[in-house]
Amino acid sequence: MSQTCLIGVDLGTSVVKTSLFDSEGHVLADATRATRLSQPMPGRAEQQGDDFYAAALATLQEGSRKSRSHSGIGGCHHFRRPDGRRDRH
Repeated sequence: MSQTCLIGVDLGTSVVKTSLFDSEGHVLADATRATRLSQPMPGRAEQQGDDFYAAALATLQEGSRKSRSHSGIGGCHHFRRPDGRRDRH
């Protein structure tokens, strides 16, 4: 049996954090990944969008695995996208 999960993704300067919640707001799983910050010269900082994408994907995958292993009802197997479609994980 699968359930609908709510996902929060925080793209911070130094880390990406993802939390998965059940429909009542209880945390099912958390995952974090560090992001790179390049400082090629004093007073200048750069980050790459691909690093955020990779970190967000990794935290979503880890969160999904954790939610399945810690939930007695099967965890999150589907993610509902903003356009309403479902992605099977």
